[in-house]
Parts: sequence; structure tokens; C-alpha cells
Amino acid sequence: MIGSRIFVAVVFIILAVSFCVPTYFLMHEFGPEHWYSLAAIYSHSFLFFPTIGMLALIAFYTPATIFVDLYWHHVKHGRLRLMLGFLVMVGIAIYLANILSGRSIVVDFLLQRPTPTSTNELIPALWELNPKTLDRDKGSPAGCVDDERYCARQPVWRSIKYLRKVSQSRTGLTAFARNCSSDPLLEDPPTSKLLRYCFPLLR
Repeated sequence: MIGSRIFVAVVFIILAVSFCVPTYFLMHEFGPEHWYSLAAIYSHSFLFFPTIGMLALIAFYTPATIFVDLYWHHVKHGRLRLMLGFLVMVGIAIYLANILSGRSIVVDFLLQRPTPTSTNELIPALWELNPKTLDRDKGSPAGCVDDERYCARQPVWRSIKYLRKVSQSRTGLTAFARNCSSDPLLEDPPTSKLLRYCFPLLR
């Protein structure tokens, strides 16, 4: 049982580190001034997922240890089954990652190919952009910060700063979201006609 405990502990530690690595790189890349604002906006990726992942590892440590020991010592051909199951799960994980990212991750990594770009791709998230690009952003048109009437878009960091300030005084920001894919078989709810505060415009 000791060997099983050590094996599961090593695997779970690797998984725990992988859960925390994205948040660490966000801190490292965007610095203390901006990283938490981005982490709060994309909390499902940088705060919620690592926390739930760590709790899940703690909860499943004992069952996983029993499972590994059972297959390693008591099930017929258990070691082979365990290894084959592990390889199958790795393959499924890579396959799903390829679908979600729209690229062949292993091949691109081995050949050191850059991430492909396409005009058909979705708009990137803010954390996917270079921090220097966001630092240089002056809104649209550039330099319209002091005259909000003519701003088509405020600077990104200014909008994020105010979004975080508002979120700290409210229980959620769902009221600001608009459902753009209404059901064609149902009439639009009255709330669809309400004006909503637009954080990119700050008005």
C-alpha cells in the first residue's frame, strides 16, 4: 500500500502543479498591478478551476490509492490493465485538447511550430494578448479618454479597473449581460429592451 500511496501522491502532485501553472504565468506575465483583475474576470480558468482541482485531488487521494493497489496486486493482469487504461486516458486528453484548441498540440510541440492564426478564429481573450499591447492601448479613437462622448471604446485597463470595482460591490454581473441568441419560438423577454451599462464604453 505504501508504494501505491507514493505513486498516487506523485501523480497528484504533478496534476496539482499543472492546475496552478496558468495562474502563476498570468501573475508573472501581467505583474502585480493587472494579473488579479484578469484572474477575476476569467475566474473560471485561473481561480475556480485550480481551487476545485486541488479539492478534487484531496478528495480522491484515498480512493485512487485503493484503486491502484487493487489493480497492482489483486486483479488478474491488473498492472497491464492499469497501464493501458492510463495510456487511453492520456490519448483522450490529447484528443480533447486538440479539439478545444483547434490544433495538433503534440505535433506542434515536437516540431516547434508556432500557434496557427486564422481569420476564422474567435476573438482572443485578454489574457491571450501581449501585456505590452494592452499597455499601449489608448482606446478608440486613440486619446479619447477625457471625452467619453466620442469614445467608441475606452482603454482596456481602464474598463477592467472599473469592472472590478463594480463587481466588488455587487453579488454578480449577470444583469449586465444580454442574451444575443434568443429563442425564435418565444417572444423576447421585457428585460431584452432594457439599456445596460457597457464597460468597454464606460457609459
